[in-house]
Amino acid sequence: MSAETAARPAALPTQRPAGTSAGYRRDIQGLRAVAVGLVVLYHAGLPWLPGGFVGVDIFFVISGFLITQGLVQELAVRGKISLAGFYARRARRILPAATVTLLGTVALAVAFLPSTRWLQLGEDVVSSSTYLMNWELAGRSIDYLARDQAASPLQHFWSLAVEEQFYVVWPVALLAAAAVATAFRRRRGRRVRSVGSQSYLLLALALVAVPSFAWSVHLTQSDPGPAYFVSTTRLWELGLGAGLAIVLADPRFRAGPRAARVVGGLGLAAIGVTALTFTAAVPFPGYAALLPTLGATAVLWAGASGHSSGSATLLGLRPMVWVGGLSYSLYLWHWPLIVVATAMTGTLRIRYGLAVALFSLVPAWLSLHLVEQPALRAPSLKSDNAKSLQLGAICTLLGVVAGLGLQVNVLGQTANEPTGTTGTTGAPGTATAPAPPSTTNPGAAVLATDATAGIPAEAFASIVPSALTASGDAPQIDGHGCTIDLASTAATPCSFGNLESAVTLALVGDSHADQLVPGIEQAALAHGWRLDVYTRGSCPFTDVMVDLDGRANEACDERNKNVTTALLADPPDLLLVATSRYQVFKQGGSPSLEASKTRMASGFQGAWEPFVAQGVPVVTFRDTPRPDVLVPDCVAQNEQTLTQCAMDRSAIVWDDAPEVTAAEGMPLVHVLDLTDWICPTDRCPVVIGGVLIYRDGNHLTATYSRSLGEPIGAQLAAALG
Repeated sequence: MSAETAARPAALPTQRPAGTSAGYRRDIQGLRAVAVGLVVLYHAGLPWLPGGFVGVDIFFVISGFLITQGLVQELAVRGKISLAGFYARRARRILPAATVTLLGTVALAVAFLPSTRWLQLGEDVVSSSTYLMNWELAGRSIDYLARDQAASPLQHFWSLAVEEQFYVVWPVALLAAAAVATAFRRRRGRRVRSVGSQSYLLLALALVAVPSFAWSVHLTQSDPGPAYFVSTTRLWELGLGAGLAIVLADPRFRAGPRAARVVGGLGLAAIGVTALTFTAAVPFPGYAALLPTLGATAVLWAGASGHSSGSATLLGLRPMVWVGGLSYSLYLWHWPLIVVATAMTGTLRIRYGLAVALFSLVPAWLSLHLVEQPALRAPSLKSDNAKSLQLGAICTLLGVVAGLGLQVNVLGQTANEPTGTTGTTGAPGTATAPAPPSTTNPGAAVLATDATAGIPAEAFASIVPSALTASGDAPQIDGHGCTIDLASTAATPCSFGNLESAVTLALVGDSHADQLVPGIEQAALAHGWRLDVYTRGSCPFTDVMVDLDGRANEACDERNKNVTTALLADPPDLLLVATSRYQVFKQGGSPSLEASKTRMASGFQGAWEPFVAQGVPVVTFRDTPRPDVLVPDCVAQNEQTLTQCAMDRSAIVWDDAPEVTAAEGMPLVHVLDLTDWICPTDRCPVVIGGVLIYRDGNHLTATYSRSLGEPIGAQLAAALG
C-alpha cells in the first residue's frame, strides 16, 4: 500500500535470499502482491475469500517493517534521524499518486455518479487529502442514518490515513528513545554507540503498541463500528513490523535455514486461513487480527534470514513481484472503479467485479510509471527536502480545493431549497397546530381525492425534498432529548404533540418506527394526543435476540427490557410498534430472513403480551415497502423520466411479514398497513403528490411521512375506540 522500498540495514548480514539484490527483497514485493490481491478480490465480490479484508492488515505490518528498518539504519549510520528528510520521502512516495487518484475519482463521479453522491464525496476528498478518512468513517459507523448510504469511492483511504498518523509520531518516538539511551550511557560512563540501545527502541515501541492492542481488544467488543477504523486500534499492527525491524538489527535474531522454511510456510498458511475463513461476523480487529498480522511478521522474518525458503521462493516469482511493485497504485485505483461500476449497473455481479478489478491494472500501471516513480526518482526532489515538502503541500491543497469545490457546487444548487423535518413540539401544556399539506406538494394527501395520483408519473413541476437533499430529510428527534444511537440502552423518551393530553401514545421500535414519527406527530397534533417516542436504530421491539452484522444485538435486548419496564410502570393508552426486517441471531450462523419469520413473529408476541395483559391496545405497523436501492440516486438521474425508477409492488412488499402474522388472533392487537398510501398500484412510484417518498433504499422522507398524518390518525383513533 504505502510501505517504502526496503533499504538493507547496516547491521544486517550481506547474505540475502535468492533473487534479491542489495536494498531490495523480492519476497516483500510478493507479500505486497498477496495483500493487494486479497483486498482487490474481496472488493470484487469473490465469495470464497470472505476474509480478504485482512490484506490491509498485512500492508500495515509490511509498512511498519520497512519504514522502521530505514529509520533504524539512519540511526545506525548517522546517529540521528532527519525528520525533514523522512517526511519529504513520504511526501514523494504517497501524495502525488494519491492526489491523482482523488482528482480522477472526482472526475469519474461528475461523469458517472448521480449528483446525490457529490456532497458526501466532496467531504471524503477533503478527509482523504488530509489523511483523516479513518476518523470520518469511524464517525459514520456510529451514525445510524449513514448506514444506508452508498459506499464512498474513497472509503479505502482510511488505511492510508492510519499509516500516516502512525508516521507522525513514530520517528519522533524513535529519536526520543535513542536520545534517552545515549544520555543513559553517558551517565554510566560507557562508550556511546551510534544507534540507541535496542531495548530502548523496543520500549518506545511497546509504549505505543501495547496500549493500542489492549484498546483494540476492548473497543472491538464494545463498539465494533469505530474500532475497525480508528488509528488507536491499529497502531499495534504497524508496531509488529516495526518491532521486527528493530530486532533484526541484531544478527543474532536471524532465522536459521530450517526455521526460515517452517516459519515462512506457517506465516503464509496463517494468512490463507484468515482470508478463507474470516467473515464479517468475526469481531475485528481485536484478537482476531493477530492471526494475519503475525503471519505476515513470520513471512518477513523468514525472508530476512538470508536463506532460501519455500515462502521466499513463492513470493519471489516474477508475476508476484510485478504485482507487488504495482500494489500501491492498484490499491488506490481499484475501489473507486468498483464503486462507480456498481453505481452504473445497480448490482455488480462477480464476473463484472473481477473484470473491473482486472481493468484497474491499467490506471494503476499508468499511475506507477507516470506519477509514482517519477516523483520518487526526480533528482531535484531527492536532493531538496524543501521542494519535496512543497510538492506535498501542493498535492494536499489540490485535493482540499477539489473536495470543497464539489461541495460548494452541490450546496449552491440546494441553498434555497426547503427541507422536510419533524415539527417542533410546543412548550409543555400546548399543542402546535398541524401543518396542512402543501397544495403544490401534497404528498400522500393527494391520494384521498385523486385515485390516479398513485400511478407512476414521468415528471413533476417540483419535487420536495429534491434528490440532492433527500438523505437529510429525516426525523429531527435528537433535539428532543432522545436518540437512535446503536449503543443506547436508555429508556428515556422524547415527546411530541400535546404534552398535557390525557391520551398518551408510545412508539417503540427501530429506525422504521422512527421514520413514522413525522406522520404520527401530525396525527397526535390533530387529535390532541401526546406522543412519547422510544426508538433505537437496528433494535426491533421483540423478546428474541436479533442479528446485527453477524453478532448478537445484546444492547438491543437490554434496551427493550428497559423500555418495557418503563412503559409498564406508567402504561400508555396505545402502544405503537414498527420494525424493519431481521434475522434471528444464532451462534455459528444466523438463519435467513425468510427462515427467521416464525421466530420473529413469536418474539413480537412475547414483547406485546405484557401490555395486552394490562389492557393496553397495541398497533403494529406493517413494514413499509422496501426498494433496497438508493431511490434519490435514481431520481437525480431521471428527473424527467421518473417511471424509470418505478418498482414492482410484488418485489418490494414483504409477504407474510412477521409483525402482521404475530397480530393474528391476538386480542387488543391491530395492524396498521400504510402500503396503499405508499404504493397504490402494481407499479410503485417514487414520487407521489410532488413529494419524494424515500430518502435512501428503505426509509421514508420526513416530508412524505408527515403527509401520512391523516390516514394514520384515522386508524389510531379507531384503535383507541
